[in-house]
Amino acid sequence: MPRTAITVQTLAAYGGKDEDLTLTLVDNPNGNQFVHPGGDVMLIITNPTAGPLAVTIPAVAFPGSFNRGAGATNDIVITTAATPNVSVMAIPDKGFNQGSGVVHINPAALLTIAIVKMTRTP
Repeated sequence: MPRTAITVQTLAAYGGKDEDLTLTLVDNPNGNQFVHPGGDVMLIITNPTAGPLAVTIPAVAFPGSFNRGAGATNDIVITTAATPNVSVMAIPDKGFNQGSGVVHINPAALLTIAIVKMTRTP
């Protein structure tokens, strides 16, 4: 089954509000992905459950990484506390590109997320 595509949203660095963001419901069985626009994007996760949950952004091998032997970086694993907790993590544009700029998001269970690119000017 193909992964569910998540849209990267843009938020103004000055004057942008969290109310301007749309959260997307994601799950583990389908897997999820987004096309990285370059630079850093923020992954915002809300946990609707009563227990902690994890989200993994799988790494890939890339030249010049700090792990010179394998040429790979580490997966990003974000663990969210129980509801109504929100976690935020920057996702860099290097080390996580699975091909054609696509980054995979693997939640442990049902979560809501937003992927946000901040503008540098208002």
